[in-house]
Amino acid sequence: MEDTADRPKNSPYVPYITVSKRERDLLFEWRPLLKKHDGFRAFTQYLLHHTFRSEREDKILASYSLVRRNFGLDPDYHGGNDLLPDGARAIELLWLYAAFVDPSIRWTNPHPPSGKARVIRQHGVPDEIREEALDFYLDRKGRDGIVLMTNSPDSHYQRKKNLSGLLEEADQAEPEVELPEATYRVVKYHNEMVQDRGGKQMFTRLADNAQRAVDHLKSGVVQIDSDSVAGVRASIRRVRAFEDLPRPVYKLSGYTPRPTSVGSNHLMQIPSEALAEMFTPHYMYLDGSKIQLALFERLACGMDHRCPMIQDYLKRHLSGEFDLWQEIASSIDLPDESASRDAAKRGTYAALYFSGEDNLHRELCSEYAKSCEGSSDSWPQGDDVQGFFDHPVIEELLEVRQSMKEKVESEGEIEDAFGITRSVEDFSERSNPERTMLSCILQGHELRLMEPLYELAIEEQKRDRDDRFRIALYKYDGIVAWIREGNKQREREKWTRRMQEVFDDRAEDVLTRLDVEQVGAPDS
Repeated sequence: MEDTADRPKNSPYVPYITVSKRERDLLFEWRPLLKKHDGFRAFTQYLLHHTFRSEREDKILASYSLVRRNFGLDPDYHGGNDLLPDGARAIELLWLYAAFVDPSIRWTNPHPPSGKARVIRQHGVPDEIREEALDFYLDRKGRDGIVLMTNSPDSHYQRKKNLSGLLEEADQAEPEVELPEATYRVVKYHNEMVQDRGGKQMFTRLADNAQRAVDHLKSGVVQIDSDSVAGVRASIRRVRAFEDLPRPVYKLSGYTPRPTSVGSNHLMQIPSEALAEMFTPHYMYLDGSKIQLALFERLACGMDHRCPMIQDYLKRHLSGEFDLWQEIASSIDLPDESASRDAAKRGTYAALYFSGEDNLHRELCSEYAKSCEGSSDSWPQGDDVQGFFDHPVIEELLEVRQSMKEKVESEGEIEDAFGITRSVEDFSERSNPERTMLSCILQGHELRLMEPLYELAIEEQKRDRDDRFRIALYKYDGIVAWIREGNKQREREKWTRRMQEVFDDRAEDVLTRLDVEQVGAPDS
């Protein structure tokens, strides 16, 4: 085995995670070889920090590509020739790790017929190191950090390398279907901004407040390592990854006009309440009120299917008569009103995107249990959520979406919001082509509604390069806006009005509006 000191400059992308100096010292004391060998160190980093993801601790994914990636080898090459180490198979690398680092490691065999990859069932990293890693992951305040892979507190090199890898991955993304120019403009806008000095400063300011988001996420959790709060751990992991690399990159998607995130350091999937904890007065989160349901109603109307009940409830929601999610939640016979609202929201979105009834039951029960902190007695029975399916909005939605699928099956193609003709044949490689096609069309309508906000931002960018308004994050049906003088209420209100005006002009008869959901708190 050779010293691999040059590996960080030449290897495929591996997250360069910030750890506490104590964790680094304990690791090197446990196995001094980790200080010298980057492949072993990267794989140990993965074993130790993967448990802060959503996976279970006793089921660590160890696919051949993932193992080879951590050892600095081409992840797309299966290995299996005599040119070691470049040709090493994943199983050979695991045996080397067991021999030189951790004899306690145990893994399963892969099962190619079922598509199941190899998983690691246990490893021998001492509990003291695991506990230190968890403590630093939850609270970094007043503690010195170090980048484990570079063994340096200076993260400039780490950020530069990781950003290059993310941008390269974004450049290589190839869509499977034709995408509108709007998709390319959104991706270009954001990916140029993360390389711009002003953009970097904007994201660094968010990262400075990462601990506040972590504190919010863990505030309602009794036991952070419980299986039931895997989603919370995953959100915290993303916040920490963003803190280490505050450069959110986007790429083209395969089958939808929606751009999607690249890398684990993205804030797209962070709950808006936690994300808002990172805001200063310069940031605000705006989203389209019930935009998915409103667009479904318009799409159905365009396919000759009226939705009078959905239309009526959307109008009543917009008038302030009630909160639509709370109204739908009232049909669910469960005690926790807040958790029922979360379940109703999740279930409605799943129904909009054509999930089957069995999956809808699972989504409802899972979301309710998660919102109740996942205690063993909080998981509902199927009958407990049956009322959701009897609500007038959901009844009509399920009936109309079936008619829409049947129309797609019979006609084979539909024109989307950008004038692109979508054919079922374009989605033939998907397990449910009609469902994927309708989802693509619905999300195209969503992007077309958001497009004027980007036209406004690009116009401001071109004016004199001294941007007074930027879109910091794209979140599908919403954005995080940055306003240079957002600490001044008059400026914030001015830009809010401009965003709402261009949104409303595009929305026309779509029963939605652009709501300000979160605004950064005044500087203390």
